[in-house]
Amino acid sequence: MYDRPRDDDDTAANDARLLTLAAAGTREALAELARRYVGFVYHAAVRQVRDPHLAEDVTQAVFMILSKKVGRLRPDTLMHAWLFMTTRYAAKNAMKMRARRTHHESVAAAQRGEASPAPVEITPVLDEALAELGETDRSAVLLSYFGQKSWHEVGRAIGASEDAARKRVGRAVLQMRRFFVRQGMHVSTAAVGATLVSAAQSPAAPASLVKNLTAGLLSAPAASSGAGGIATGVTHMMACAMIKVAAAFATAVLATLGAAGAMVLHQAMDAKANNAPAAAAATAPGRGATLKSGVTVEVLGVTESGGKQTWNPDGSPAAPDDIPVARPPAPDVPLPAYVLVARISGTDPAGTDVRFEVQPSGMTITQYQNEGNTQYGFVTMHPKEGQRAVTLRIRLAAGEWETTASREGGEGMVVSGEVSFGGVHDLGEGRCATSIADGMIDHQAEIVVIDTNGQEHKPDNIASGMGKGFRQTDVQFPLAVGEIDRIEFRTRPFDQWVEFKNVSLAPDQNAGFAVTSSGR
Repeated sequence: MYDRPRDDDDTAANDARLLTLAAAGTREALAELARRYVGFVYHAAVRQVRDPHLAEDVTQAVFMILSKKVGRLRPDTLMHAWLFMTTRYAAKNAMKMRARRTHHESVAAAQRGEASPAPVEITPVLDEALAELGETDRSAVLLSYFGQKSWHEVGRAIGASEDAARKRVGRAVLQMRRFFVRQGMHVSTAAVGATLVSAAQSPAAPASLVKNLTAGLLSAPAASSGAGGIATGVTHMMACAMIKVAAAFATAVLATLGAAGAMVLHQAMDAKANNAPAAAAATAPGRGATLKSGVTVEVLGVTESGGKQTWNPDGSPAAPDDIPVARPPAPDVPLPAYVLVARISGTDPAGTDVRFEVQPSGMTITQYQNEGNTQYGFVTMHPKEGQRAVTLRIRLAAGEWETTASREGGEGMVVSGEVSFGGVHDLGEGRCATSIADGMIDHQAEIVVIDTNGQEHKPDNIASGMGKGFRQTDVQFPLAVGEIDRIEFRTRPFDQWVEFKNVSLAPDQNAGFAVTSSGR
């Protein structure tokens, strides 16, 4: 496996320290950054230019650009994300230069690319799919797969919770699959995940490249003609891209000047977010129910425009401090919005999967926030004009697990009923990864590995996303492939629920609020 930053909480801090030192002129710090990331850049270049020798020129060009621009990079720059996009520019420029020099060779190379089995081999266009993602999604995927980061680390890097980071990566992998389908490559989400895992475990970059690159950065000599030409072109491409981004940003600002109040809303929501769990500590009578599992589910109330108005679910007034307020769910969500605030507390809410269903359905985004044995759900919704009430059903899976499907060993794909087990991939260092697709989206799912000694292992890295009628789950285990006896796919239904009928969206107007549940 290629050299990469250590998988611990100090990596980002170390990168920041090295960037600061490199910006101050310390060439050893620049060389250390190159040693850390040369494998990542080289293999991304190989996938894109499909020529190991040209990929070496691209890699050198990328680090030449880094040496020139390091003084303008922020210390908290995510190196995987920055190097990925710079490699994209460098690879494109290298391909253009090669096409100008040898037109007929480029045509032959394109024909060879078309002859590859597109439906199954997606590695050559993997980076195009990554580039199609939004910046935050792309950073999350790169950190998770190529940086081997935990969900905590991914979340911290992109400014999200562990759960949000996991869901973001799952959705991003689904989006990549849709990109491949548009290209005529009908692959499963499991295949996309497996390709990412495979790309992340590419062998080390050529030793000669590492040696020449670090030596060059330490002494700052003139670059080879190939790398130098690529770097020059990339610098121009990046400048043009920055101009386009600036123009788009200016257009967006002009288009949204009328919504200046939204800035105040965001600031108010951010200011209150850190204190959210402290509010509404006692169970509110008439606003919830306790289920047979011992879990209590409540709707604490509703906020509009980030706390400008707050009221109880029956429309009666509520003090602003009585109802927690979440951070804005996403920068592109139009405001104002209504936020239904729910609280789930009881015996084991951390192990209780929760789903929120809103009727009439519409644009909704749900955030979660944990505090001890209490979980808060913030359902941001944008009702239709004139809509006065909404019904919210909160479903829970808190029963016993049942083994729905299993497979022995880890070689090849195995289909069992509605569950498809992908092959298990060796990640090295006593770790493995696999992907499982299933059609049981009305159940909570759990994937465990039983080793050859009969001991059960749960994954320490999970990414999950849902499509129409199916779910894709990518998992990693602290276990070597040869130690696996079988893999079990377990489920439990969302069979407990509390329904909050006619939650008022208009202060001082009771639309007939009532609470029903699946019973004690």
